[in-house]
Amino acid sequence: MSQKRWSVVIVLFACLAVSFMPRGRIFAGECTFSLSEASGSLVLEFKSESVPFATATVPGDTVESWDADRITLRDGSELSFSTCQTGFIAIDYRPGNTTDADRVISNFAPLVFTLPGLTDVERQGRLKALGTKGLTAVDGHKGSYLFLALADPSDRHGVVAGWTSANSGSGVLFSGRNDDGDPTLTPQIDYGHLLLTPGSQKAPERLVLGAFDDCRLGLEAYAATIAQEHKIELKRCPSGYCTWYADKFGGACNQIMLPHLAATMAKEFSGFDFIQIDDGWQSGVPTEGPARNFVQIRPDGPYSKGLKSVTDQLKAQNLTTGLWFIPFAGTSIDPWFADKMDLFVRSKIDYPAAGEKNTRRFSSTNQKAGAPYETFWGGTSLDMTNPKARDYLTDIVRRMKDEWGINYFKVDGLWTGMACEQLYVNNEYFPDDLGQQSFYDPTATNVEAYRLGMATLRDAAGRDLFILGCNVSQNMRVMGASMGSVDAMRIGPDNGARWGVMTLGPWHGSNRYFLNGRVWWNDPDPVYVRDAVPLNQAQALASWVALTGQLLTVSDWLPDLSPERKELIRKVIPNHQKTNVRPVDLFDSDMPAIWHLSDEATGAARNIVGLFNWASEGHKTFTLTPDYLGLISDRDAGNTDSVIKQYVAFDFWRNELLPPFETLQMTVPAASCAILSVRERVDHPILLGTSRHIAGGITDVREESWDADTKTLHIVLHDVTDEPTELRIYDPAVGLIRRNLDRTTGPDCYYTADSHD
Repeated sequence: MSQKRWSVVIVLFACLAVSFMPRGRIFAGECTFSLSEASGSLVLEFKSESVPFATATVPGDTVESWDADRITLRDGSELSFSTCQTGFIAIDYRPGNTTDADRVISNFAPLVFTLPGLTDVERQGRLKALGTKGLTAVDGHKGSYLFLALADPSDRHGVVAGWTSANSGSGVLFSGRNDDGDPTLTPQIDYGHLLLTPGSQKAPERLVLGAFDDCRLGLEAYAATIAQEHKIELKRCPSGYCTWYADKFGGACNQIMLPHLAATMAKEFSGFDFIQIDDGWQSGVPTEGPARNFVQIRPDGPYSKGLKSVTDQLKAQNLTTGLWFIPFAGTSIDPWFADKMDLFVRSKIDYPAAGEKNTRRFSSTNQKAGAPYETFWGGTSLDMTNPKARDYLTDIVRRMKDEWGINYFKVDGLWTGMACEQLYVNNEYFPDDLGQQSFYDPTATNVEAYRLGMATLRDAAGRDLFILGCNVSQNMRVMGASMGSVDAMRIGPDNGARWGVMTLGPWHGSNRYFLNGRVWWNDPDPVYVRDAVPLNQAQALASWVALTGQLLTVSDWLPDLSPERKELIRKVIPNHQKTNVRPVDLFDSDMPAIWHLSDEATGAARNIVGLFNWASEGHKTFTLTPDYLGLISDRDAGNTDSVIKQYVAFDFWRNELLPPFETLQMTVPAASCAILSVRERVDHPILLGTSRHIAGGITDVREESWDADTKTLHIVLHDVTDEPTELRIYDPAVGLIRRNLDRTTGPDCYYTADSHD
């Protein structure tokens, strides 16, 4: 190691102010990074308010040289350091090769961080890890894909780390404890098979690491960092219909009933944007999964007359037509692909080896060296490093878009584009067969092949077409590699109309909530309001999706729903498009039960609080302080005359006013929820919400103002529909006032306190 004996300090000031951040301190304080030499090793130290929160040591015999912001290792790899606007120190991992021969690496993990800021005795006993496995003990998981937070649930203080790129490799993170019991964090990049020629380097992968007073805000800042680096500008989040799970005409529906469904949606609902046709429309030979000839429509199938006439009928109802397909897969034994065998990825190995047993998760799928690479259910992987395979995909996408009129894609089986093992359902880190495949470009990694495929898909589709990825649980490596390529992402497995599986979306959508509206829109799979589902369960799932602002689809046959269930749907669409919503108990429970949406866009401080009992049996009692909930108030917004410290709430589903409170107490039955519109109780009338939407006041009110001279509350709605809308006004002198509006009333409403008009 070159003998440079100095210490370099980089200072990061926590000065970012973006719309999704609440009042108060965002970061744990001023973050600094220092690099120094001690006992023949390099010591990295990250500090917050002069207190170390992460340290790492690089053995001196592995170091070639180092300077202010870079360490060069003897093998040619580099670690470089910089700061982010979002409160993180960024570390770029760049593997290299200084040998005279090719070097192949499968993974790269040169740093192990100790987290001294989380080592005091009290914190040690409370500390939790939150990653793709969910909420666990620090040493209670086998690894997390893409991100990991270590936090003390008592105050949410801790450390957030995450990969913001996936150029060539798949970033994972591990946490545990060292011999002294101190928490550790180990970032690792899995390449599978990364070929480095003499003197070469690969594009770096970036890790960000930071300390936060509230690790929820750290996770949100992490997602904002991804959005910045990938220049992500999300489209408006739509609401729509998925045909797959429908209780009538499920699967792909058909060319006769789909226009009937569209007519019902257009006539009876306001807020739906699309109908998405699922698996079953395409041609081909189905083997261990769906047919995979997406060039041709099945001649004896549900759309034998073609899709163009259907998309035209939906367009006439102001609805977009969506279509499911698997972009990166074919079926090698299907005669359609007989002359296309050069499009497929090849296996490098025989698996299982002669005389051995297949022990993989899906043991029915074997590999033969040199033969097309097969995956369970997904079929045969197309080689996206091959220009001919990319042309094949481009032709499919352009036909769907330009000839058939499709403007929304649900792209399934994404892991096939990476040509790696399916691990469905996969959340916790699980070593797979990454790197055991041969590509047309022998220098390409699996992740590079996937990124090429996603870029091809996006280029062919154009920027305006909405792309929903489906789904990360098939192999979690696609989560990081999809950043910047999709508009929405299925963040969990298939659900269904039974309570146990209805909660799969909320579990996955909770521990990945911060990605929603920043990196993509989370898709937790459909809500179910069909009459066969108990009303409390239907309200709970639909309310959770609507409150959290994730992509909402229904999959019940709408024409046959009862009026009560149709009305339920009207209360949860359209999407509120807000990102200032978060789980209050993220680090307290593996299944967060308390959610808070806040907004001040109308000039009033609005809070929507959702309380959920996810258990199938037994009541759940909540006792919650305003500080714990994070309620915002008009006083905080500048109304310094207000000295009342009570809050008042309206229970949306029970349709009743709660008494003023200082601490919220409520009991929620099993498989049920309470949705509360909460505001600080002040000395004049206020609008608690409307009857239109569970986030009423946030979704449909443009302005609210109080004129103290005339004692008049002025409310302006975005629009007034033919359906009557009830305003819920709280007047401290008389209690709850209900005002009904319709189109004849206009968007303006006035309430004068003295006259109680």
